[in-house]
Amino acid sequence: MRATLLALIALVTSAWSPQAQPTEPRAASLGITLPIEVIGATGAERSISVSIPEQEVLSSLTLWLQVHNLSSEKKASIRVNTGAWMDLTNSTVTVEGLGKNYGGIGGAFATLRLQVALPAGALKPGNNTLHFRYKPCETVPITQPCDDQRTIGFRVLKLNFIRPDGSRVFAESQFTQEDPNTWQPPFTDAASIEAGKALWERRELKKSNRIPNPTNDPNFAKIKAYCMDCHTRDGRDLKYFNYSNHAIIERAKFHGLDENEGKKIASYIRTLQGVLNPGRPWNPPYQPGPSVEFRPVSHWAAGAGIDAVLEKDRDILPYLFPNFPKIDLGDVSTKGYINTRITPIPLQLPDWNHWLPTIHPKDAWGDEILNDNAYRCYDGSTGDCTSIDAHPKNMRARAQLTKDHGYVDYFNQMHYASQRWTLALYQFLCPRYPNDRCFIFPGGKEKIPDEKIGHDAEYGQKMYSTALWSMVKMWEIMQEFGLEGHQKQLFSDSREEWGWMSNYSFDTSPNLLHLHRDQTGINNNSKLMFTYFSAAWYQVSFTIYNGNHADGRNRDGQRPIDWPYAYDFLAELQSKPADLQNKPELYVPLNGLLTLWLMKAMHVADNGIGPDGQYTKRDEQHGLLDPSIPSPGWSPKTVVDISKLVVPNFIRGWRDITEEERKNILRTMLFAWFQKTKTYTSTDVWWRKPPEVASPSEVINGFYTGSAGNRIWYMLPHFKNFGVERPLIEDVAAWANIVWPQRQWVEDIPNATCMKDPKLHYYVCSTESFGQPNPAP
Repeated sequence: MRATLLALIALVTSAWSPQAQPTEPRAASLGITLPIEVIGATGAERSISVSIPEQEVLSSLTLWLQVHNLSSEKKASIRVNTGAWMDLTNSTVTVEGLGKNYGGIGGAFATLRLQVALPAGALKPGNNTLHFRYKPCETVPITQPCDDQRTIGFRVLKLNFIRPDGSRVFAESQFTQEDPNTWQPPFTDAASIEAGKALWERRELKKSNRIPNPTNDPNFAKIKAYCMDCHTRDGRDLKYFNYSNHAIIERAKFHGLDENEGKKIASYIRTLQGVLNPGRPWNPPYQPGPSVEFRPVSHWAAGAGIDAVLEKDRDILPYLFPNFPKIDLGDVSTKGYINTRITPIPLQLPDWNHWLPTIHPKDAWGDEILNDNAYRCYDGSTGDCTSIDAHPKNMRARAQLTKDHGYVDYFNQMHYASQRWTLALYQFLCPRYPNDRCFIFPGGKEKIPDEKIGHDAEYGQKMYSTALWSMVKMWEIMQEFGLEGHQKQLFSDSREEWGWMSNYSFDTSPNLLHLHRDQTGINNNSKLMFTYFSAAWYQVSFTIYNGNHADGRNRDGQRPIDWPYAYDFLAELQSKPADLQNKPELYVPLNGLLTLWLMKAMHVADNGIGPDGQYTKRDEQHGLLDPSIPSPGWSPKTVVDISKLVVPNFIRGWRDITEEERKNILRTMLFAWFQKTKTYTSTDVWWRKPPEVASPSEVINGFYTGSAGNRIWYMLPHFKNFGVERPLIEDVAAWANIVWPQRQWVEDIPNATCMKDPKLHYYVCSTESFGQPNPAP
């Protein structure tokens, strides 16, 4: 029922969206096929002709484009008719929507919508020719924003002209969308296709054909990786995401192959048997949206499409509250379920280009990783991904066995091995972190001395690409062996139908890799790339594997999602967009997205385990959990920390949500949270040592990054200040008074007053006494 409602919402939304609403009745085709791929060597060009009526030309039209892969400024240039070439930069175009906030051209969004002001007289009545040119930056160090040594062009996904009143000249129906199912292999003979397979698997490659080779050394710029190493083993990713023959051939040439070899590889990819092709290169894998619900699990990785990305944060609210704009107390329940696969978000997830490593691990680390379980667990004959000798040692072999046995033994075959692979990757990368933050597990490797570790963007790419490689290989395993639709075979009590088996995506974030914020090598290498892609990979985890199964086994308060990390990066993402803290117009509110995270967190955390990490009811099957680890259950300090809704780092996140909506969201969230929290009335649950979640002697002064008690003491007056009814505040305060009797909750909290300091963007309440001891009794 909820899925149907979301689909209807999406349909209604698209009907009134100014981007989707045609301004003209259905008209004849323009004869323009999209996308326009401007891909190839330096100076590659594509041109199209479009006829514009005289009355339209006289109205000062603006060119409108949707473009994929503008990874640097000046990468793309346009020319109208015989006019001068115009470079596309953040100064020469107007970037629409959130793409502007997240860095524009060269920023975090792989697909952007642009408005390009045309010179007077550029257009003429009748036929006009639009020229698009690819002009990469050559021999530019990776540390500079103009770096473009890894890409081979861009794609124009949509184009139109905008009148002065904002309406469009052409209807979308007048453009023809290319159908990948009509593509044919360049060669159809078996010998060429088999040769393409051999080239894919074992052809030596160059890092790039753009690197000057003054001595004509045949071994210059050679790399150890083959095509199958950075991509999926059989190349299914290129078919799945519908990379065109042209794109495959040009990429092959980029890596030192000739055109004929590129055509053979394209022929091999086109003729892959049993591989579906629902995706496109610009549609981010697993991008959530309502349409996902009505497709088979084999199409899930294709995502809901780039147009499923919400225009702004508040647009998420109808998907969270079924009767929106009305928000009722019963709309949120810890016993409920919200499907993160179909709930759209205002962030673009990484496209497939941003999944692919730019440096293969064996080119980054050589024999160090080839002889390590971090690599061998994937497919090595000696990879120790399990201590059970009777089973295959590596992930691919175990996945094949799981499929052959009908997935009935999915957990035993794969889950433990997956955890071992994750640990092996961590133990390999941790000593190489470009800082001192490395916890070495018993049996792990010693930290490499800092002077032997790189601190530039190239080193950042080595680290990041190793994590990306593991993501691509896990995607390969999940797809090739059909594992994504068997979440209930992995965890019989899972509340999710589809999912992955481990938290590879969470560990892929630049933050978890401890990269220097300005040396990731991602896109323009700015600090924003560190923030955005950390948050984006956390969001991928939130979608594909969030640990939502009932009993909390094989999960703790940090795995598979470390919720405080995720919350912190949502806060950072909305407070420091584009490294332009002094431009408030670029501030991005994301509290609607935060509400989604907290709602899902309450569902995941309501699993029968208490705040102390113990089962509410002991039984012979489960027993007690290790009390020294963060609770995988109901943890108000970490997982279900709804104080985030009112703390200073998030308070501006309500900017595009009305005060009434904010009040109703806060009361609904607090009500649902308290219905569960108040079931833990025994002080034994809270005071038990370890882990001592609460203490009757701890200082409670409202320090909102401190203990659970401090977070609750801080949030209640702020919830009341934003309109939450006093009786609900009093009920929570009365319960808290039992757990933390050292403060006068019943007297102080309901009567607190809050004032906004004109120098601050948030309120300060009378109950806050940071740094002060508890008042004398």
